[in-house]
Amino acid sequence: MRVAQIGTGYWGRNHARVWRELQETEVIEKVILMDVSQGAVGPLANDLGLDFTTSLDNFAEYDAIDIVTPTPHHYLLAKRYLEMGKHVFIEKPMTATAMEGQELIDIAE
Repeated sequence: MRVAQIGTGYWGRNHARVWRELQETEVIEKVILMDVSQGAVGPLANDLGLDFTTSLDNFAEYDAIDIVTPTPHHYLLAKRYLEMGKHVFIEKPMTATAMEGQELIDIAE
């Protein structure tokens, strides 16, 4: 499985570390980190030996997207990638409203 992680803030650092550890077990083939701030994503990716990008448009080859951004961004990002047929992980809370959450569930099903 190839995983793209969006967001490298406080929780994003933890997720990235875990994805890196899973990559060592060969469960995960490739991991890329994404953040709009190159100053945030670059050093973390370099420390973990992972690829990185500042663009949301580079994920066609990835099987799963891990969304670790502030909650207001969860819905639109998850919807975008679910509609592309990607597996999506979302840091809690899943969405800002129950209606958004239900829509994502419906898309995923």
